[in-house]
Amino acid sequence: MAFMKEKPLHFVTVTFNPAWDIWWQTEAPLRRGCVHTIRKTARVAGGKGVNVAKLLAANGRRVTAGGWVGEEDAETFLAEVRARGIAAAFHRAPGRTRENLMVRGANGEMKFNHPGFPSVRCDFASVLRYMRALTEKADVVALCGSLPAGFPPDTYARLIRDLHRRGVATALDTSGEALIRGIAAGPTLIKPNRAELEEIAGRPLRSETAVRREIERLRERVEAVVVTDGAAGAWFAVGEVRLWGRPPPVRAADSTGAGDAFLGQLIGEYFPARRLTEEIAARALAAGAAAAERPGSTPVSPERVTALASRVKIAAYTPRGV
Repeated sequence: MAFMKEKPLHFVTVTFNPAWDIWWQTEAPLRRGCVHTIRKTARVAGGKGVNVAKLLAANGRRVTAGGWVGEEDAETFLAEVRARGIAAAFHRAPGRTRENLMVRGANGEMKFNHPGFPSVRCDFASVLRYMRALTEKADVVALCGSLPAGFPPDTYARLIRDLHRRGVATALDTSGEALIRGIAAGPTLIKPNRAELEEIAGRPLRSETAVRREIERLRERVEAVVVTDGAAGAWFAVGEVRLWGRPPPVRAADSTGAGDAFLGQLIGEYFPARRLTEEIAARALAAGAAAAERPGSTPVSPERVTALASRVKIAAYTPRGV
């Protein structure tokens, strides 16, 4: 008897606040009151959901990127997105797409982010119509990044509820009130970092035990909870599976997009079977490390992810007694 081949999932990423990611590397350490000579530069079409889509496309996943884009530079921005093998279906908003600057010196980095679309006001009925058209054939929707100032903080929560009513799985990666309200809607997967987890908890989490307790509290409403903590590692909680891992050490060029690469790698391998393995966790951590090696949220290669994954340490832990 012949078996039908499983249909590949269609991923959609949504970025209401995309950006041109600009990266400068200086010749000397960053110092206040000094003139710095720029040695290397990069300028890349980015934003959290766009960066997630880059990883999905690099791994051969079917992915469409959507959200808002400035009408004045839309053609240039979308051409770069499509050049990565990503279908692009953005709504064109008045003005230009914002620019975010990351400056790296020998002693660390500094980031400067513009607000996005400050004059745009959210007509939720129009947003919902756009989203339903964008996600009509989607299996998984990743809602990523900050919201423009004119969007209410419950925007993601309302969209998550609508997507779930239509049988679409969701991943949420944002911060602040948008994250807190989004979690109340019960997304399928969330990926806060440790600082964002403290925002959710409403208090500092000064120990690993405190982090794990907050993860267990969130697991009551969310299928998959993943918390990243930069070079210190990440916690994964799905069903009865509890894993912790530390990324391999790499020579960091730019932390911009590292968490997005982590998420793109993770959801591309988690959602087909809705299960977490040590291999999937290791590859997500490897993707984040690989992204940190590259300037300006430029895409990473699957070969580099595979090479780094072999150096990731994964350990199981138990939620009992936390």
